[in-house]
Amino acid sequence: MLKRFLVLVSLSILIGCSSDPVPSEVFTKLAPNHTGISFENTIADIDLERFQTSPYIYNGAGVALGDLNNNGLPDVFLTGNLVSSRLYLNKGDFKFEDITEQAGLTTVNWIAGVSMVDINGNGYLDIYLSVSGEPGTPPENRANKLFINNGDMTFTESASEYGIDDKSYGTHAVFFDYNGKRLSGYVFNE
Repeated sequence: MLKRFLVLVSLSILIGCSSDPVPSEVFTKLAPNHTGISFENTIADIDLERFQTSPYIYNGAGVALGDLNNNGLPDVFLTGNLVSSRLYLNKGDFKFEDITEQAGLTTVNWIAGVSMVDINGNGYLDIYLSVSGEPGTPPENRANKLFINNGDMTFTESASEYGIDDKSYGTHAVFFDYNGKRLSGYVFNE
């Protein structure tokens, strides 16, 4: 009986005994015609046999938020597996514009993850994409991509110049300042 009482007391503490009402809505769903974001990373239904030979097929894709043009508004980058990744420029008031093509960010590879980092220290966030694929995908089709921000909302692919065009089956990458110095100015392939 004591065990049962302790479990019930523990559960009530975990659930919370607050008398404050729980808000009915924490988030508000906004329609694509309001936001301008209409991205779908659709992966068609796959039979069991293909799933067994392609274990990463449902790993999904990545999303990154960052102020790419330094206007104080977070822009949205969504990665695509069987569709091109998309960059949405934040126009304010939850309105976004798809600028993927004019920015030079159209992708044809299986993009699994995305990170934003100012890798060259020019004050603008750059975009790093982790590329994957089905087993047997040629290495040249799995090379990770680094899109350097030119400061005018166009980007130049430069992963090989930085020595980070890894060709393994990547899922995601994280950049951090390991030695307490800025990331910029470092050459990664020495």
